Amino acid sequence: VGTATVQATIDGIASAAATVIVAASQGGIQTYNLSSNDIAFDAARNLLYVSTDSGSPLDPSAIVPINLTTNTIGTPIAIGRVPTALALSGDGSHLFVGSDSGIITRINLTSLAIDGTVNVYTAVQNLGGQIITSLFTLPGTTDSFIVLTVDPEYSPRPNTLAIIDSGIVRPHTT
Repeated sequence: VGTATVQATIDGIASAAATVIVAASQGGIQTYNLSSNDIAFDAARNLLYVSTDSGSPLDPSAIVPINLTTNTIGTPIAIGRVPTALALSGDGSHLFVGSDSGIITRINLTSLAIDGTVNVYTAVQNLGGQIITSLFTLPGTTDSFIVLTVDPEYSPRPNTLAIIDSGIVRPHTT
């Protein structure tokens, strides 16, 4: 209990240090044995969505919802490919799942069922690699996002950006 300084480091790049206040424990810290590529927090439902990878002991290549109110793991949602990036839609109705095969899967968060896919690799001419490394939804939208991919066949691995609006690739300048 008190204050602590927190700093995150990923791939040798450190964030700015932040001071946080540590309160008394209200039930302890819950840990989960998952191997993950990405996580997304759904504040409206108080759920954490975790993308498991092929090394995970709990349903590889799926999305696992964790209820943070009850500290319970929900039923994994298999997507049929390795999930690499997650993003909630602007209205919180869907979870978009980027993959290692260049496909974005859309999951309806009410039914927890897959209700659409976008093949980024074939939709964008000269997009480059198939691995979706980052996925960002555009605020105020339900089906629009920015995708960053990497091509594992080249060295150095080039990153490519695409803007997709309701399944349609939009022109952009970078």
